[in-house]
Amino acid sequence: MRSLSPTWVKTGPAPLTWYSGCAAGGIRADLDHCGRSLKAQFKYANKTGAPLTAVIGDEEAAAGNVKIKNMASGEEALVSIQDACEKVRAMIGQERK
Repeated sequence: MRSLSPTWVKTGPAPLTWYSGCAAGGIRADLDHCGRSLKAQFKYANKTGAPLTAVIGDEEAAAGNVKIKNMASGEEALVSIQDACEKVRAMIGQERK
């Protein structure tokens, strides 16, 4: 089971920073390399059973944030890229209870 599914961003290094942080923190994650629309990426996340998705759009990237969404509950959290790993762990822990 994947921990996190695609990140979407139009420009900048933010998704690579986020992805590197996830990998360093032991969290499996994917990046979209196909240029799919955000809707298609959420569809892919549902298809693969990803419990969480992370979105880094232009606004999030400019602010150094990532939006994390629990796919089952719809709960969303906006956190800094630096704090995202901890938040993902907390959200995954809540889901497993």
